Amino acid sequence: MGGDFGPRVTVPAAIDALRRHPSLQILLVGRQEQIAPLVARYARSERQRLAITHAEAVVAMDEKPALALRRRKDSSMYLALQAVADGRADACVSAGNTGALMVLGRSILHTLPGIDRPAITSAVPTLHGHCHVLDLGANVDCTANHLLQFAIMGSVMIEAVEGIARPGWGCSISARKRSRATSRYGWPPACWQNSVSSTMSASSRAMASFWPGRSGGV
Repeated sequence: MGGDFGPRVTVPAAIDALRRHPSLQILLVGRQEQIAPLVARYARSERQRLAITHAEAVVAMDEKPALALRRRKDSSMYLALQAVADGRADACVSAGNTGALMVLGRSILHTLPGIDRPAITSAVPTLHGHCHVLDLGANVDCTANHLLQFAIMGSVMIEAVEGIARPGWGCSISARKRSRATSRYGWPPACWQNSVSSTMSASSRAMASFWPGRSGGV
């Protein structure tokens, strides 16, 4: 139950989510003594789909991700991700240390076949609505194939979340980085022009074929 303000913000947010989604169930992971009094302020009917799992430790906002992986196996973030791995939860939402979340998530949940790294995404306003951009900070140095994987993940997410069939995608890159990429890979990189590696699924290869010439997108 991290973030800048902790349970006093996340508990009301969880209650609001339950109000908006009648079929939703929420598992709050954190220090019982901090969470329980906040939950008790709400009517029983509002908190009956909410459960608490006690976690003794927390991952500090300034803690290095590698230390969180080695030393924080009793933290709220670790236990929340473990609940997903064990099938007790379908997703993990955290307002805490982003770097630690990425490292712990990759260690506990792993990635899908053909995907090397996780990515952070967010919706960005456009003249005609919004587009989703990824990666937004989880990775410092990426190969051309990593960027292709991000586009594939973003396309799958948009299809599932927003119901847009065959969403388009594009790559935004600075002139300096494009010059470096051109000298290293050619431009566009061969992995974007040709069929994706056989480790990718057929649906992933179909999505990758959108490059070049599609506007908007991911």
